Amino acid sequence: MRDRKWAAAAAVVVAMISFDAAAATGPRVGPKESWDDMQKFEYYIGQAGSALNMCNHFGLANDLKKLADITPYGRQGWQSLLAFDDIRGAQRGRIADDAKNILIDRDKLWDYLTIKYNCPDGKCAAE
Repeated sequence: MRDRKWAAAAAVVVAMISFDAAAATGPRVGPKESWDDMQKFEYYIGQAGSALNMCNHFGLANDLKKLADITPYGRQGWQSLLAFDDIRGAQRGRIADDAKNILIDRDKLWDYLTIKYNCPDGKCAAE
């Protein structure tokens, strides 16, 4: 039951967070429609970390990358923005705020991802 609540909370976060950088910078970048809400959330963690890295928010980017590296969806999210060289304007602050909100529950998310992807101590083999 607790995992369902966590997944439901993640689904709400995914619904509330819409990453608009793709609209400003080029082709649509985002998770596949066939993924479940948690997979999309994992993707967003990687994507937000990558965006923050470009925006010189290296501390937040590093924290999100540690979570994103656990999951194949997070790694795809991180890589999705590597082709873009800049994120401008209000996007930077909004993404930083999203990262801070994600990291509030970092321990819960870390536990969930390491169990789901069988990664003791967060050390996962690349898929």
